Amino acid sequence: MSSSGEDHHTTPSTADTTTPSSTSSEAPHHIRSSKEVKEHLENTVEYLCTCANDRTIYDVREYFGQDFVAVIVPPQKLTLDEYFSHLRSVRSVKPNVWIQSNGMSTVVDAQKGSARVFMDFEISGVYEGVVRPSVAVFKFRYGLDGKWRLVHYEAADGLSGMGSMP
Repeated sequence: MSSSGEDHHTTPSTADTTTPSSTSSEAPHHIRSSKEVKEHLENTVEYLCTCANDRTIYDVREYFGQDFVAVIVPPQKLTLDEYFSHLRSVRSVKPNVWIQSNGMSTVVDAQKGSARVFMDFEISGVYEGVVRPSVAVFKFRYGLDGKWRLVHYEAADGLSGMGSMP
């Protein structure tokens, strides 16, 4: 995400992380390389952050798994629809909330078809002139359709002091 406010709304490719398997005893798809997967998933997280800032996150459901869970403070687990509703509530109370990524680190477990993207970020707009550091974990699962989907999101509380959202 650019701090300059420029639109970097680039959709990450989902087709380049798999190749057909060579034998029937293997999984339906083979994950290419950890480097390619890491780059793909970090681009996906960056894209989802851009969509959150642009208020278009609700239009990119295809990046989320059907069993997606978001854990928000106070410890509460939300489905995708509940999470989107929560984001709308936050935006209605704090319309200037903005996320700025400061770096990512990704761990891929090809054997399990799972990956975690750890993101350092800053959130602004909760209070005027205040920027809060935070961290988030995005957990992805590799599906039989050959696509990585976000299945779990959890972040340290960068919105402290806002109280419960309606």
